[in-house]
Amino acid sequence: MYGNLNELPDEAKKMRYDEFKTFDRKCRDEGVLFLKLLFVTNRDSIARTLGKRLAQKMMATDLMSWQRACSSRSGGGAADLEGLEAVSAHIDPTDFVAFNDYTRNLRIFSNFALNTDCPDNPWVVVNTGDRFAARKALMQNFRSHLRNFEKRGEEKGEASEQSRVVGIDEMMKTTFARSWRHSLLAWLTLMGLLLLAFIYADNTKW
Repeated sequence: MYGNLNELPDEAKKMRYDEFKTFDRKCRDEGVLFLKLLFVTNRDSIARTLGKRLAQKMMATDLMSWQRACSSRSGGGAADLEGLEAVSAHIDPTDFVAFNDYTRNLRIFSNFALNTDCPDNPWVVVNTGDRFAARKALMQNFRSHLRNFEKRGEEKGEASEQSRVVGIDEMMKTTFARSWRHSLLAWLTLMGLLLLAFIYADNTKW
């Protein structure tokens, strides 16, 4: 995406797009859910992330220097810097190059998504500027994709007695069914809170 494909002539690009769409269609024909995700964010969110990672890298560098100095003074063995080195590796100059080319990179990825989109399996575009909202949107879209995928499988008669498709609603009921102990505990807690509220109101004339 960043290099070779973007530099190809239009005819060569079309061949690569067709290869991707053929793979997408083959996955559906073989009963594989191939979910295509395009994460998009704004420059401000990227700048905040880069700022945090740069600060973490500076702190990790200072800690590594301090730990090496302490080890040399105490005559101990080599300090374990694996965790700090991992923090430092979270950011490098290529991140800032990509940040400067934000508009160009967004155009490249969007162009690829537009040329490989299809009604049977559309791209899911996720705005990661608000990560909490992005997680909710991602789960909702995956649920929708999975339902449509199951529906197509049922229409093709792919479900059999040996291998039955478990629907979302059935899965949720099975996984999150509340036992009688949890229900009893919830009722006792509610009654206890009501009793406390009654005692408080009676004693304080509230």
